[in-house]
Amino acid sequence: MDADGGDIVQLTTSGIARWPQCSADSKQVYYSVAGSGFVGATLWAVPLAGGTPRQMLPPEASNTYEISSGRLAGCNVAVEMKNRWKVLDLASGRVVSDLALDESDNTGTTRLSPDSRAVVKPVLRGGSRTLLYQPLDGSAPHTLIDPVQETIRDFGWSPSGKQLAVLKLKSSSDVVLIKDEQGKGKD
Repeated sequence: MDADGGDIVQLTTSGIARWPQCSADSKQVYYSVAGSGFVGATLWAVPLAGGTPRQMLPPEASNTYEISSGRLAGCNVAVEMKNRWKVLDLASGRVVSDLALDESDNTGTTRLSPDSRAVVKPVLRGGSRTLLYQPLDGSAPHTLIDPVQETIRDFGWSPSGKQLAVLKLKSSSDVVLIKDEQGKGKD
């Protein structure tokens, strides 16, 4: 629809379409269609002008996907009880990279880097959390931020890719003494 709410167009007609995202060129919409019980969710694309949706990622992918610059798509795939991040070229459907994911911290989001050269995800290092930049070419990974005690719930880059925002979840536990004001009960 237009910004004013007019010209509403229905782009999908089957399944439960979730997590829509416009392509970088604003010509199509990517979305996930969940299978039964969210098993077999996959990435689809449909032109914004309307047309036939096409499947972009394999059906064994989870409903977690990431698109980088409209050129690459990454998805989480479970292989023999281990998570892998499969990256495909959207134009050809060819697998560009298939990486074993560091599963030391599965509380945050896995993303493709803005330069389309790596997968970035929260990991545990020495009891603290950081973001690991894992290159698609298999070269050595490195951390992007100093380790923090808080859980890294989400992160994202500015449109230029030069700034990184990190959402940390801080929790605290307090002990409170509740005292009976009349002194008859137990503390």
